[in-house]
Amino acid sequence: MIELETINKIYYTKDVETHALSNINLTIKSGEFVSIMGPSGCGKSTLLNIIGLLDEPTSGILRIESVNVNGMSDKQLASLRNQKLGFIFQNFHLIPSLTVQSNVELPMTYRSGKILFDRKKRAQEVLEIVGLSHRQKHYPAQLSGGQSQRVAIARSLMGYPEIILADEPTGNLDSKMGIEIINILKELNKSGVTIVMVTHDEKIAEQTTRIIRFLDGKLVN
Repeated sequence: MIELETINKIYYTKDVETHALSNINLTIKSGEFVSIMGPSGCGKSTLLNIIGLLDEPTSGILRIESVNVNGMSDKQLASLRNQKLGFIFQNFHLIPSLTVQSNVELPMTYRSGKILFDRKKRAQEVLEIVGLSHRQKHYPAQLSGGQSQRVAIARSLMGYPEIILADEPTGNLDSKMGIEIINILKELNKSGVTIVMVTHDEKIAEQTTRIIRFLDGKLVN
């Protein structure tokens, strides 16, 4: 499903060369639920951004479903991202002026071609999955942190993604809400969705099928 071959990411400033990722070789199989752990600044989010086609490696090869993405145009990358990937972030990124349903529908505003369907119907379906169908007319300010993250999960499901990339999805939540979110992700994984999740919480990571540990931009296991 996801293959990284000798991936390096270097950030250059005037006087400093920072190696965010060094010679990363990693394969994530279809149907896995993988957690990525390590101290702050070790390269976890950089790796997730590269897998998510939001950033490019300095060198190395990234394949998604055996397709080498190196050299793809921005339009091709955007198309692949929209068709295959869903994103969940620590800070929810909900738009305050939009209702829950409108926030969930938003990704489909930018999709064309592959799937034509009733956005409202699909939004209701994914809100049902995360247990928030009764909140579809509410606004983000009327939600708890856990509810906001569930809305973000629903939004990530709108395009039937094969892969969900989650960056600290429980990081802003208390332990009870964190457990609720990880249970939703586990159910999604059981349905066949591949999940790659960055987390700092060992107890959360232990509930995934594999833990990948990073230190100073390198894999340590």
